[in-house]
Amino acid sequence: GNIMIFEKKFQEFKTKFAEADTSKLADSFAMQVNMTDEDCGGIFYIANIDGVFSVEPYDYVDHTSEIIGLSTEIKKVFSSRIGLEKAIAEGKVTVYGNPADVATVQAVLKKPAKKAEKKEVAKKEAAPKKAAEKKSAAKKTEKKK
Repeated sequence: GNIMIFEKKFQEFKTKFAEADTSKLADSFAMQVNMTDEDCGGIFYIANIDGVFSVEPYDYVDHTSEIIGLSTEIKKVFSSRIGLEKAIAEGKVTVYGNPADVATVQAVLKKPAKKAEKKEVAKKEAAPKKAAEKKSAAKKTEKKK
């Protein structure tokens, strides 16, 4: 079960980055992300090597940085909902290597303000319904067993 949960969490990250604009990335970097969740501990990496951006579910031996923490906390940092320094100070995440890599990832995930506003509003309205559907679907399948 853990592998499935890891895959799901990894896909959530990968999907976020699939929408990101990586064309302006000048520097090469390889950030290893170590999710410490009990149910889905796992490692993946986010890298930009020679202009090729990739997010893959493997460890990266020669990484330039590593961020360690619960997937929810790492998401908050990546989406800039919590500042990196604050997250480190509060013990939410640990970062080794080059902290500038985190800023790079945050910048990549920032969408242009005008376009993003409309999409985000639509997503927020749709999200609760989907979550509710999934929960009720999950309950139904549990009862069948």
